[in-house]
Amino acid sequence: QSSDVNAERVSIDAQILRSLDGSAPLMESSVFPQSLINLSPLADDSSDAFGRYVRAYYGGLMPGAPATDGMLAGEVLDGRWRGLVQVDDVLRFQADASLMLRGGTTTNDENTKPFLLARPSVRFMGSMGGGLGYFLDLSNGRRLLGAARRIARTDPTLARTTKFISEDTSFFDRYVGYVQYQTSWMRIRFGREAMQWGASPIDNFIHSLEAPLLDGLLIDVPYKRFRFSMTHSAANSLDTSGTSVTGKFIAPHRIAFEHTNWLNLAVTDMNVYWGRG
Repeated sequence: QSSDVNAERVSIDAQILRSLDGSAPLMESSVFPQSLINLSPLADDSSDAFGRYVRAYYGGLMPGAPATDGMLAGEVLDGRWRGLVQVDDVLRFQADASLMLRGGTTTNDENTKPFLLARPSVRFMGSMGGGLGYFLDLSNGRRLLGAARRIARTDPTLARTTKFISEDTSFFDRYVGYVQYQTSWMRIRFGREAMQWGASPIDNFIHSLEAPLLDGLLIDVPYKRFRFSMTHSAANSLDTSGTSVTGKFIAPHRIAFEHTNWLNLAVTDMNVYWGRG
């Protein structure tokens, strides 16, 4: 199971700060989202405010969390309300629901107009056995006020929802989800999720939390002081004229070497193609 970078950014800030102060290697914070296994040292530090937040946020999903007496519903655990939660020797499962109301204004060369969005959602996340993890965040929202194309400029996720843009509908859906298999030296994941590589602006031009790609494959292999990462993802969006672009794919590869805890060198290439097959 990996951290939920769509709703929780505290662990990212914490890991970057730990890398900067020398308490963790730079390589640990070079690919997000991180697995909860890698976040365990942070979450176990009760003297650290970041660590206490991460522990409380993920609760029973963290390695070493105490088992529950079957499936619990509507319980408060680690100071947070949980919709459903179960922890045993094989299964770690957590489900919750939320409602988002988001308002604001959009401005162009001619005028400023308000907008308002409402979006209820449900989220399921957890793991089975020692290596299989899963995550699913489903939502169905409604545009209560404002123009779709103008709102899309304020939300990268909606900008990549071609139905929201091209059909100008009042209702829109969004999902984030993946299945993942992980060992001590390798992680393979398929699904749709925001992702970020490296702490530099150069790497983040390829994968960014604020500009997530669509359904894709991640292969991440950290081995000692080396790390190989690659993805293959869809990049459906709009071109500069506002026309929907479909069938476009991005496949970057990254090889990193960390000679010391304060120096991380990486080489990245990126293949972009469209209309094959």
